[in-house]
Amino acid sequence: MFTNRLILFRLFLLPSLVLWLIAVQSVYEWNTGENAFRLSVSIEVNVPVDQVYTYLGNSENAKTWSVYVSSIETLNTADFEDGQQGSVRRCYVKGSENKQFWDEQILINQENRLRQLSIFNLNNFPLTAENLITEQRYFSNEDGFCVLEFSLFFRENARFLDRIKMHFASRIVRSIFEQNLQNIKKALEAKAHA
Repeated sequence: MFTNRLILFRLFLLPSLVLWLIAVQSVYEWNTGENAFRLSVSIEVNVPVDQVYTYLGNSENAKTWSVYVSSIETLNTADFEDGQQGSVRRCYVKGSENKQFWDEQILINQENRLRQLSIFNLNNFPLTAENLITEQRYFSNEDGFCVLEFSLFFRENARFLDRIKMHFASRIVRSIFEQNLQNIKKALEAKAHA
């Protein structure tokens, strides 16, 4: 009888934890306009859009603004210019001695508006998911400055387990995005006022 109660408790506990995770902890939110889940963070950078777009298109700058990436290596420079559509880059995680990395390919590049990148080949991560897409969106506000948005979502309908992983990791990803956006803002505004 005790074993049956323990089994029932476990069967109840797991779905309860999943629901709690999604309802309370997750910042991976439903976007009704796109009819999909998306994690998005934005910041206003007091420089023109073209300066922000150019800065983020240069992989060398990542070591300055990223709190998570130590360096980015462009893998197909013979065929594609860094930051342009088709460019494939390898992103190395800080402190991993280049053992933890992922690759990304720029799928869409609309000058001063959008860069969309696919994320794949995740190596040595405790959690991984397939079909991840990240975007850099650039908007001009009424003062002529840039509103920069980073977002993360799945390219297509994700597997249930991958969606749960995204909900679980969403606060960590959002925190990284927020810190990176702050660093981009500081670097570009300091350069503009120098």
